[in-house]
Amino acid sequence: MSLDKLDAAKKYYEGLAAEAEVTIDMYLNNSVGIGEHPGVMEELRKQITTLQNRNKAEKKQLNG
Repeated sequence: MSLDKLDAAKKYYEGLAAEAEVTIDMYLNNSVGIGEHPGVMEELRKQITTLQNRNKAEKKQLNG
């Protein structure tokens, strides 16, 4: 795979991870209005899975 494609893939997963981290931080530290949303735990699990998938993809790229 060319370096441009690897770099693009890395940036894509970094963006997903950054978005997930911000969402998790918001749910944990800025809980105003979250009580109105019953799916908070499901959303937290989804964001954690996103981070895990990013880490797996990064490891695969490095070992790839």
